[in-house]
Amino acid sequence: MIDDDLENSGLRELIEKGREQGYITFADINDYLPDEVSDPDQLDEVIQIINDLGLQVLEEAPEEGSNFSPADQDTPETPTENEMGTIESEVGRTTDPVRLYMREMGSVDLLTREGEIAIAKRIEEGARDLLHACAFYPGIIEDVLLEYELIKKEDKRITDLVVGFMDEEEDLPPTAEEIAAAAEDDDEEDVGINMEELAKRLSSIKRQYSKSQKTIASSGRDNDKAQKELDKLGEIFKFLKLSPKRFETISLTARALAKAIRDYEKEIYDICTQDCNMPRKDFLEIFRDNPVNLKFLDSTIRSKKNYAQLLKEAKPDINKIQKRMMSLTDNVGMTIAELKDITAKMTKGETKIRRAKKDMIEANLRLVISIAKKYTNRGLQFLDLIQEGNIGLMKAVDKFEYRRGYKFSTYATWWIRQAI
Repeated sequence: MIDDDLENSGLRELIEKGREQGYITFADINDYLPDEVSDPDQLDEVIQIINDLGLQVLEEAPEEGSNFSPADQDTPETPTENEMGTIESEVGRTTDPVRLYMREMGSVDLLTREGEIAIAKRIEEGARDLLHACAFYPGIIEDVLLEYELIKKEDKRITDLVVGFMDEEEDLPPTAEEIAAAAEDDDEEDVGINMEELAKRLSSIKRQYSKSQKTIASSGRDNDKAQKELDKLGEIFKFLKLSPKRFETISLTARALAKAIRDYEKEIYDICTQDCNMPRKDFLEIFRDNPVNLKFLDSTIRSKKNYAQLLKEAKPDINKIQKRMMSLTDNVGMTIAELKDITAKMTKGETKIRRAKKDMIEANLRLVISIAKKYTNRGLQFLDLIQEGNIGLMKAVDKFEYRRGYKFSTYATWWIRQAI
């Protein structure tokens, strides 16, 4: 939450200036809140407050008499060739791996707006894949629906749950200036997420969730009808852009159970292969499709193999572990095979997200180096500044919303400055 000192100082002045001039630029935010705000969540709250007041946040200050057209007052911190030449000379001819890395990053061109959007869409594609898989995981969508009702009841911030939508778009989104101009023409305030559209979508999700649960209750989860209903649910749910924290919570919820199952399977594997000297190949052959079958060892125990007696003695302990696994899966109403299938699909989506974010970060490391260079006279080592700047860059990738029209380089500049 925004503390009283901040509310009574920089933030009030910033809002007052915004009301006087009709807009706020990223430079204004940096000028008025350079020291009081450094925590990313607080910065997020400042932006939300500004949006809720209907104030436009522009990349650049408009020229006098123009309709939010870009001016030369505040441009993104895109490093010039001279700046990069200075940086490259500093890292220079060296065999230091870190400095070689910095020199290499200095040669990477910043992305065009089209390139930024292409990567942002790849991130969304991975997120949609992950959320679609989540529809098959019991309890996840129910928790989202319950949280939405709680937010409405207690008048909390909806952005703690949902920050937008991830509909697939063929056309290039408008720029921030075009969005601002459209808002001026329509005489409407931009207050962020469309609450009417959100209510409509969540209502649709709720209906489909109820339908899928009724089908599961009557036919079972393995039934084709139930799987089709869950697939329909995923097709609706996947277009919600959840807040980064909520998105992470959902992923961790499913992964926690999958990890617990893997740990139990590892215990059984260790007992059989290490304590009882059972060959790995023989173990996998009988265990892979029978993880909770309490009799999966019986035929091997009856054989004359030299490890049969050891398995017989270890069987009670193995069965106890299997029963713990059964208890976990029974609680969520899934088989281990279903859980592993869902987890595999989630992992595929997360891999897409991770690779796209990596590309976005690498393409903007040059920006971190350029900004860090400007702070070297403030008592911190250059590499420490770069490390802090990279943290801000990663935060910017998580928060970037290309549909609002901002260039990522401008948006990232602000986060990198604050992190440093």
